[in-house]
Amino acid sequence: MSMEEQVGRLATAIEGLTAAINGASKPAAPVQPVPADKPATTKAKAASKPAPAPEPEQVDLGDGLGGEDEALTLEDVRAKLFEVRDTVARDRAAKILGQLGAKSIDTIPEAKFAEAVALCEKALAGKK
Repeated sequence: MSMEEQVGRLATAIEGLTAAINGASKPAAPVQPVPADKPATTKAKAASKPAPAPEPEQVDLGDGLGGEDEALTLEDVRAKLFEVRDTVARDRAAKILGQLGAKSIDTIPEAKFAEAVALCEKALAGKK
């Protein structure tokens, strides 16, 4: 996997997490990195000027355990498992999948999304 692809995947994961934290119904479109062999355009340079930061919304994040008000998506679970894979260890992420009775992220039942995120949080907490 090239560096540009890795950066793109990380940017998409970060956007998904940001959207989940801010309570958005779906994450923004993935960021398309500029290839290293192409110079940045003037549009990209103009866009690099930071816009004034909007006032942050007050969002109730709850206890983070996937309660009734918190609807986790497969993308939320995927992002957490990737974080475990990249931060803790690849085999730890695979072990979590096994604990959930899934062979891949896409086969995790929706009813187990909260459990999956809780297992990921536990693994990440042990790493810090």
